[in-house]
Amino acid sequence: MTGASHESTLRPIRSVAVLGAGTMGAQIAAHVANAGLPVLLLDLDTDTARSGLKRAAALKPDPFFTRETQTRIRLGGFDRDLPEIAGCDWIIEAIIEDFDIKTKVLKEISEIASGAIIATNTSSLSVTELGAACGCADRLVGMHFFNPAPIMPLVEVIKGAQSSEAAVQRAMLIAEAWGKTVVQVADTPGFIVNRVARPYYL
Repeated sequence: MTGASHESTLRPIRSVAVLGAGTMGAQIAAHVANAGLPVLLLDLDTDTARSGLKRAAALKPDPFFTRETQTRIRLGGFDRDLPEIAGCDWIIEAIIEDFDIKTKVLKEISEIASGAIIATNTSSLSVTELGAACGCADRLVGMHFFNPAPIMPLVEVIKGAQSSEAAVQRAMLIAEAWGKTVVQVADTPGFIVNRVARPYYL
């Protein structure tokens, strides 16, 4: 079974995996840990994940990267620890904004964690196209955090063409439980914020 069951969307979230320890991934991991949940933060290897967390902590120190917060974050690498995501209730992908790389990783995630809902932190790529390419369209949603993730209140939840209503609603409830202001947006280029802000950038 590749789709998330209704039951899986309602069960309590007890553990989260964040894939990608860049600025956004590390900050998202810290935010989730601040909410009291254990987080598995993965990058290419454990040293890369550790370096990414340190860089993010240097940018946004206490109270967002307290010692207690960091004790809830376990570091690992794709090379060795990716199978552990099978035991996570929620998975957030926050790797490089490259369609081919994302779909490769998302496909691998979907095969290992066959019952989990997967959220991609993409800021510009189509959630519909990502879902179709990785074969888990019904349980893939967009969950776009803003930098710095522990401070910026807004999260855009993006419904792909095949995203299940249960997965989208679960994403919205989870983000709200983590103290975020949530808006559900259509799967259009730039979503809401980046699309509206583009004229100001220009």
